[in-house]
Amino acid sequence: MRRILAERVFPVTTDAVKDGILCLEDDGTVIGVLRPGEDGYDVSLAEKHTGWLIPGMVNAHCHLELSHVFEAVPEHTGLNGFLEHLMEVPPASEEAILEAMRNADAEMWKNGIVAVGDISNNNRSLKVKAESPIRYFSFIERFGLDPSVAEKSFSAGIDIYNELKEQHRNNAGNLTAHAPYSVSAALLTKICKHIQDVQGIFSIHNQETASENDFFQSGKGIMVERMKKMGIPTASFKPSGKSSLQTLLNTLPAQNNILLVHNTFSEEADIVSAQLYLTKLWWCLCPGANLYIEDKMPPVPLLRQHQCKITLGTDSLASNQQLDLVREMDLIQNAYPETPIEELIRWATLNGAEMLGFDKELGSFCAGKKPGCVLLECIDNKNSLILPKSRARLI
Repeated sequence: MRRILAERVFPVTTDAVKDGILCLEDDGTVIGVLRPGEDGYDVSLAEKHTGWLIPGMVNAHCHLELSHVFEAVPEHTGLNGFLEHLMEVPPASEEAILEAMRNADAEMWKNGIVAVGDISNNNRSLKVKAESPIRYFSFIERFGLDPSVAEKSFSAGIDIYNELKEQHRNNAGNLTAHAPYSVSAALLTKICKHIQDVQGIFSIHNQETASENDFFQSGKGIMVERMKKMGIPTASFKPSGKSSLQTLLNTLPAQNNILLVHNTFSEEADIVSAQLYLTKLWWCLCPGANLYIEDKMPPVPLLRQHQCKITLGTDSLASNQQLDLVREMDLIQNAYPETPIEELIRWATLNGAEMLGFDKELGSFCAGKKPGCVLLECIDNKNSLILPKSRARLI
């Protein structure tokens, strides 16, 4: 048996334990958490660490395949500018792309991330994931606003999906939609039917820019101009007069887990409508990427007010300086200091595990689980704060 003593242990499903001892089987399976004064509590038998113990973290949204684009796109250009710059990045060699993905994967593992919801537009990342100690769920993202390309886009995604299922490890995943503005109704219908058939998870970039709502409300704005520059036909698109999320709601597979990513420009009406209509809904926040691209934080107080299930993501190294969920928690706590540390840790652990369907093994220090053990160091234990210098590591 392994016993680990820390200033605080966060089981996640119960209150944090001051000076708790986490007890594990030799293979990492959780036995339980001992509190001072309980039978068996003996600090002389335990490893002693300064900091907090939390379960391995879950990065709910990443783009591993964009790791080679690190620092190639300027900050604060807005999403439309970001996408235009991204399209202009010179192509890299296959060797460089693979090396960048492997390095990013290793960085996440080093930073205490044990599971990832990863976006895949092609098959490049599949081999890296199959060799990784991290547990992955691959969202095979599809594009196509023009209805005439729906079948081609969907079929290409199915080819990647079939290749994914052949992997010996990390073969969980399904097709999904990129964003409301980048898929036609025909393509979205095919994707949702596929997700229902395979009992999968629907993930979509949601309201990452104000121009997304403009596009759906009026059919005008910066997004339309960008599409014209990129040669994307918009003639078949008809504005609904509503926000993008409210337009999309009744087309989503409500019986499946649904992840809305970014939500930077989601307003209260959007949140209320989505919470009423979708019962298996999670909201993923990627504050580092939101600040990198739009220089704006997501509406954390509104989401908390409406008791939304929140997860955390890093997005990609094209839009973030690091793949580190401790940094994401620090950004939220700095912007919204009223956010309790217990909630932030739950967002970074159990909520993500539940959304991905990995919660039978990951996400909390419940007996029988094998979630990994992460030590949060350089924290403010007295005031329950993560600091800019805080870091996490698997122990």
